Amino acid sequence: MASFFSPCVFPLLLTMLARAGSAEGLGPRGRFRRTVVPARAHAEGAGAFVLIFGALVAPVGGAVFEQVTFTSTAGRLVRLIVGVSLVVLGLVQLERLPILLRQLEPATHGFLRRQARLRRRRPVAGYSLFGYLLAGFG
Repeated sequence: MASFFSPCVFPLLLTMLARAGSAEGLGPRGRFRRTVVPARAHAEGAGAFVLIFGALVAPVGGAVFEQVTFTSTAGRLVRLIVGVSLVVLGLVQLERLPILLRQLEPATHGFLRRQARLRRRRPVAGYSLFGYLLAGFG
């Protein structure tokens, strides 16, 4: 559950809490359930991503990066690449660099439609998948 309370997820917390307010005609238990079940599913999906990704990357990453230290040439190169990437993405976010990432958006539409259908049919599974994707790509 703690994985759901990372800073990048705070905007989602507001929408989760707003679900309870929009549940007209439901009692306190119904509003609570309408809020907590999707939030829990998101958290479980995010936690599953972190565990699965960590389990897959740790053995390979440990062997590949065993010789990479903070002061080694490879370590400095990794820090430089990550630093430059973060600055470039920040400038894109601030609209200082005219790179439009919206061109990639149509590639996600089919997947998002399938995920929304799953969420309507099986809400817990749909929200778990959404949490999994948020942790991985959010």
